Amino acid sequence: QPTDAWEREAISVLSEALPAAADPAVTLNRDQIETAVRFARILLHRRPADSAAADRWLVRVLASTESPKPTATTDGATSAAALPSDLKAQAIQLRIVSLAGQGKFQEAREQLDRMSTGSPQELLRTLEGLAALVVSDQQDPFRDFGDLQLQAALKLNEQRAKLEPADRRRLDECLARGYAATGQTRRGIELYESLAKESPHDKRLLTTLAELLMKCDDKRCLQQAQAVWRKLETLSAAGSEEWLAERHQVCRCLLAQGETAEACKLLKVTRLLYPKLGGEKFAAKFVELEKKCGKPAK
Repeated sequence: QPTDAWEREAISVLSEALPAAADPAVTLNRDQIETAVRFARILLHRRPADSAAADRWLVRVLASTESPKPTATTDGATSAAALPSDLKAQAIQLRIVSLAGQGKFQEAREQLDRMSTGSPQELLRTLEGLAALVVSDQQDPFRDFGDLQLQAALKLNEQRAKLEPADRRRLDECLARGYAATGQTRRGIELYESLAKESPHDKRLLTTLAELLMKCDDKRCLQQAQAVWRKLETLSAAGSEEWLAERHQVCRCLLAQGETAEACKLLKVTRLLYPKLGGEKFAAKFVELEKKCGKPAK
């Protein structure tokens, strides 16, 4: 279900529960720090993420954790100085994400370098946080964001032996994303193909592989992408939104390969079986492809 309304309500409630983030005189107690870290996480998971607001809270959290002495509180809450290290680590991880989200890649790299000497599991969580950000080509013209993802993944790969098998798989996916984000498409494809062999029914993974293959821009890649979209079709309920999205991609692959007759035949069959084509959301996309079929000869 859509989460926008819940996010807005959570942000409203948490904003009232916390002091002003911009006030440098405020030292947060432990309860406030835990709340602020959760608040920052919500802000970073929004689409689009509110990285600047999250960063203000994380700066305040980290300043409060560096308080040299326990601070007395009127409500009996544990002071910031007694904060466990794992909560501080979470704040640092989120700060790397918030800095990257603002385009402050050099500062994010410096934070990442300091963190790379710590726990591999913490670095993996940070890496997955970076992967959750969506940055357009316009916002990231020099692939700084992709470089940051790949740098973090390569650092963690040096500690691969310390990771459990499940975590190694997560790392490989992060490496694949990093290669893809930096334009090293074929290396990314190789890793995604290896992961897909291990998890042949993972639709999210297969979808990512198919999308990346379509960026490869040669006939062999398009043929492979078509095969993956076909497989995804078999994993979805016929006529569902997912299935229609996958059928649309199959037809795109066929047209891109010059297989116009086959594409048009498939489009015709799809329309006969599902005349509404999923409603406005998908119908317009199918119409665009149908236009490329031209008018039947008289």
